[in-house]
Amino acid sequence: KARLIYASIEGLLQVNSTQLALKIAARDRFIILSSGYLVLTVTKLFENSFLPSIVSVPD
Repeated sequence: KARLIYASIEGLLQVNSTQLALKIAARDRFIILSSGYLVLTVTKLFENSFLPSIVSVPD
């Protein structure tokens, strides 16, 4: 009986660690996507706001 309980606890732990690994992977993917989006946005803003002023310098 003790072995059965131990086996079920082990099974639960295995499921939990799998879910945890998936959550961590999903979070990391989200962070990577967000930072990539942030870089794109900042680049776009930078291009839109600074390049025209550099280009249109009066002679």
